[in-house]
Amino acid sequence: MARREESGAGASGMRYMDRDFDGSARPPFYLDEHFHQRYLETGELVTSETVATVPGRVEDALALVNGPWTWWDFGRVTQYRELERGGSEQVLAPVWWFITRVRLHIYPAQELHDAEGVRIPIRLSRHFNGAATFDIWKSGPGQIRLRGRFHGVEAHVPFTPPQVACRMHLRAEAGRMPFPFRTNGGWRGLVRELRERAGAG
Repeated sequence: MARREESGAGASGMRYMDRDFDGSARPPFYLDEHFHQRYLETGELVTSETVATVPGRVEDALALVNGPWTWWDFGRVTQYRELERGGSEQVLAPVWWFITRVRLHIYPAQELHDAEGVRIPIRLSRHFNGAATFDIWKSGPGQIRLRGRFHGVEAHVPFTPPQVACRMHLRAEAGRMPFPFRTNGGWRGLVRELRERAGAG
């Protein structure tokens, strides 16, 4: 696997904002036993982070993120295909009946320089447009850490200001969508799948 850079342009040509995240002391947007979330004030751009520590294996998480995101409960995946040079592409509807659609172009994993794990670059398009990353690394015996970042992403969700879209995105990842949306979707399905695979190993 290629070794990624701390900041600047990644192997996919996307610009990452890791130094902005790592240098920020901004308090959490949301915190519970599973998730630690925050976002940075970057004007009209969505710059956000979700971190979860769960039982599991790096290779299982890598397979789930590279594959169809059917683990995203209450969402829907269409147009899934594996790419010839590695990685995959699909369109995710985070809430199947709502208007938002996100095309995920998932690149081959790169080696993390500071932990035993991988970074998966993701190019977003449609209602969110820009660079995202999904980092996975070992955090202790039988435990892994998942970290998803939006690196200054444009939001084009109709009738939704960018910072509202940012907060709704974080709520969707943590399964905390308000009424009339259903709760416990998003990453909670990924956490469940990882727990089940770890228990079966």
